[in-house]
Amino acid sequence: MMSPWSWAASAASLVAVLAGTLVVAGLLTGIINAVITAPFNSMSWFVQAIAAAVATVVTLPYSVLVGVLLYLELRARKEQVSLEALRADLQASAT
Repeated sequence: MMSPWSWAASAASLVAVLAGTLVVAGLLTGIINAVITAPFNSMSWFVQAIAAAVATVVTLPYSVLVGVLLYLELRARKEQVSLEALRADLQASAT
């Protein structure tokens, strides 16, 4: 069993990892949006809007995927799911 100090330390590191993951995902999304929309900056507002919509269609699935994976990670940690338990559940459902 973890001591209260080690639990607090691991919780703090988890928060830092999750926040870092969100920051990196946000930066990547912003960079990709900028790369897609930059060539259209000198054109009319309509063309810029179309480019922004295309950039959003390209980057939104990535952003959603990051959110879903972080949710699943937190849920697995909360429920203390291990690889052995998952393997046993998969084998039980396969038979």
